[in-house]
Amino acid sequence: MNVRSDPLLPCFVDAAAIDLLKDFKVQAIIGPKTSTQARFIIGLGNQTNVPILSYSATSPYLSAEHSKYFVRTALDDASQVPAIASLIQFFNWSQVVPIYEDSDFGRGIIPYLVDALQDVDAHIPYRSVIPSVPTDDQIKAELNKLMTMQTRVFVVHMSSDIAARLFVLAHDAGMLASGYAWIVTDSVGNMFGTLDQTTINSMQGVLGVRPYVPPSDKLLNFPVRFVSRYRQQNPGEPDPTNPNVFHLWAYDTTWAIATALRKVAPLTLGFQMPPSQNSNSSNDLTMLGVSQDGPGLIDAIRATRFQGISGEFVLVNGQKQASVFEIFNVIGNSYQSAGSWTPKFGLSKNLISSSVPSDTVGLNTVIWPGGSTQPPRGWVWPVDGKKLQIAVPVKPSVNPFVNGKKNAATGNFDVTGYCIDIFEAVMREMPYAVPYEYVPVSDPNIATNMTISYSEICYQVSLKKYDAMVRDTTIIIDRSLYVDFTLPYTESGVHMVVPMKENWNKSLWVFLKPIDPVLWAAILAVFLVTGFAIWILQPTVADLNQLIANGDYVGYQVGSFVKDLLKSLNVDESKIRSYKTDQYAEALMKGSWNGGVAAIFDEIPYLKLFMSKNCRNHSVVGRVYKTGGFGFVFPKALHLSLMCLGPY
Repeated sequence: MNVRSDPLLPCFVDAAAIDLLKDFKVQAIIGPKTSTQARFIIGLGNQTNVPILSYSATSPYLSAEHSKYFVRTALDDASQVPAIASLIQFFNWSQVVPIYEDSDFGRGIIPYLVDALQDVDAHIPYRSVIPSVPTDDQIKAELNKLMTMQTRVFVVHMSSDIAARLFVLAHDAGMLASGYAWIVTDSVGNMFGTLDQTTINSMQGVLGVRPYVPPSDKLLNFPVRFVSRYRQQNPGEPDPTNPNVFHLWAYDTTWAIATALRKVAPLTLGFQMPPSQNSNSSNDLTMLGVSQDGPGLIDAIRATRFQGISGEFVLVNGQKQASVFEIFNVIGNSYQSAGSWTPKFGLSKNLISSSVPSDTVGLNTVIWPGGSTQPPRGWVWPVDGKKLQIAVPVKPSVNPFVNGKKNAATGNFDVTGYCIDIFEAVMREMPYAVPYEYVPVSDPNIATNMTISYSEICYQVSLKKYDAMVRDTTIIIDRSLYVDFTLPYTESGVHMVVPMKENWNKSLWVFLKPIDPVLWAAILAVFLVTGFAIWILQPTVADLNQLIANGDYVGYQVGSFVKDLLKSLNVDESKIRSYKTDQYAEALMKGSWNGGVAAIFDEIPYLKLFMSKNCRNHSVVGRVYKTGGFGFVFPKALHLSLMCLGPY
């Protein structure tokens, strides 16, 4: 059988493949080397029924399943994507930027990477594409662009020679420092032994993924045989580096053809040539014959199974199957194993495939760029990113929910309070950077510097004047028509607080002091006094209907939506008075007919705060009028990307 292969030299170009089929009438071709070359030569194999075997064309664009005469004895690039996604998930990174060369080989992995990252709740905010023949200036320009972004996790998929230049330039630009995370695919990992020391020094802390080759006696003896054969065929040339996985796959590929040949030999049917009228055609493709032995040979190749030098050789739909990937960490002059990944068990600290004990799940200690053992968080504040403008309504009175004032020393607007604490705690837990700054909002036309209504600010947020609003903003239907709210982070509802009747308890409790009367009289007295005490402590008002019937005045917090709620409950607008929260006690003490009110209506969080200081003389009574609680305000479009801003 005529088989031409040279695993140590560049494989055939398109014209050479045609020459092999036309003039030498080969029965199989081992090659081509690159995915770009393979695209054309696979078509020739299908046309001539000649098996095309490639140990190095790894692009997922090439399909052995849909091309009967194509066999890939290398791993499809997409097979390593689940291992990469497991790393992303293990370190809780939510954004990843792929850096890949602009070629069939480089682009082929991207759709699979996108899908795998979605499965682990991560996504790709930007794709960094490097020309297939780049200049240093082109690489530097792309690195400068990456440095201005917030994402600090990069997956590099390109030929090893381009990757070597990329890492040297990235190191010089300070991108192999603390806070960065770099992962290289097997396109670099498989060729790691060919990298010079300058490149390895620039890659300190990089993680890599590559196929795991199990140790064996065949593998142990192979390097010596490999170097010896190379010296025979290339006298005077310097010795090659140790064989990499492509050399192992090339060896197993040749062995697979030899094994298949023993099953179907001899090949005697030859080629069926095209009709003679095509002999004068200038198109070489029309002069190619069709192998009559090809169908049997390709079936034998696809069915071949043996223990090869690179591990078990088995094909599924003409494709070598992934089993175990090694996770390595570039440290010092070489690398260390950080663990392994298998389709069945995921990440493991050991290079095993049969089982994973619970104490070995995960990875061994990783040394990251900059020398830290603490995994990078995966993002930083963008160098020139636009900060979200967070509107904060300003109120003149002290308020434990939100307080804002200008810092005389720095000139900044400082805000504190419960709502701010909640907002900032959630923002710290965001899996990606969201830069923001607070913007005070008040009505300059109001002498008392009172804030404009929350509903008005919500409307301004909907118009994108502000990116969000943070304060004690109640979620109500009218506002939800034009803005989005996060989930509520407080108890919801409006309640009523009223003063209690005049307290006589100091003089009444004297009857409980020990006296001489018989015991039964004392017990009777206790019951009588208890009942009387309960009677004098029932509130002055029982419910809203009583207030309306009496024509009493009621109060609410200035600027609150509660006024509209009271009007909807049939309270005469002329009977509604507004107060600051620190005026509630005085208004209730004056009463409805002395310039005050008989009751105050406010949201439950505010009334709880009021009662914590005034519980002796006031009572919360009546029904709860349900509302949505406090929530943060966002424009409808922006809120879709910040859905995690909810309660813990």
